[in-house]
Amino acid sequence: MAIINTSSKPLSVVLVDDYRNERDVMAKILLEQPEYYPVKLLRFADEAIEYCEKNPVDIVIIDVIMPRGMDGIKAAEKLRRMKPNIKIILITSACEDSWIPAARAAGADSFWYKNYSRESFLEIVDRTAAGESIYPDVTPNAPIGNATRDDFSKMDLIILKKMMSGLSNSEIAAQVGLTPDGVRYHIKAMLKKTGLPNRVSLIVNAARFGIVVGDDQ
Repeated sequence: MAIINTSSKPLSVVLVDDYRNERDVMAKILLEQPEYYPVKLLRFADEAIEYCEKNPVDIVIIDVIMPRGMDGIKAAEKLRRMKPNIKIILITSACEDSWIPAARAAGADSFWYKNYSRESFLEIVDRTAAGESIYPDVTPNAPIGNATRDDFSKMDLIILKKMMSGLSNSEIAAQVGLTPDGVRYHIKAMLKKTGLPNRVSLIVNAARFGIVVGDDQ
C-alpha cells in the first residue's frame, strides 16, 4: 500500500520499543520503503520526547509498555501537546482493556496490537501517515492454554492481574473483597479452563500473551 505523501522529502520516523528484536524488525520494514527516512530507534519514552523537541519528526511509533517511568500513553499525551501535527501510533502486545480509550484521550492517531491486528504494521503506518486514524474495535481474544481471554470472568481477570503483580491469595482477597478461599476458587477455575498445571504456569502464560485488565476494573 502506497501512502499519499505530498511533500518532496521522505517522512521522518521515531520508533520507540524496549525490545531490540522488535525494534529492528519494524525498522527494517520501514527502511525498505522510500517514503520513510530517517528512522530513529530509541528504547525509552523520555528519549523520544527529548528527540522530538530538538528535531523535525513526522511520525512517532511507540510501545505502550515502557521501562523507566514514562509509558507510551503518557508520552503520546506530551507529544500531542508539544507537536500538534505529529502522527502518533501506539503499539502493544498486551491485551489491556483500558488502553484504547486512554490512547484516544491522549491524542494518539492510531493503535496497533502487534500480535492480533488484522492490519499489518506497514499498513497501519501507511494509513496513519495518509491521515487515517486506525483503532481496533475490541480488545483481542488472546489465547491462554486451552482457553481464550473471553473464557475468563471479570473477577478471574482482576485476580489474574494481581497474581501477576506478585500478590498472595490473602493480599488479593483484601483488595477485591473476597475471602482467600474465594480467590483460590477463581484460580482453580482458571487452571481448569486453561488446562495449565499450576499457578506459576498460569502467570507465565498470561504474561506471554498479554492477558491483563485495567486497574480501574
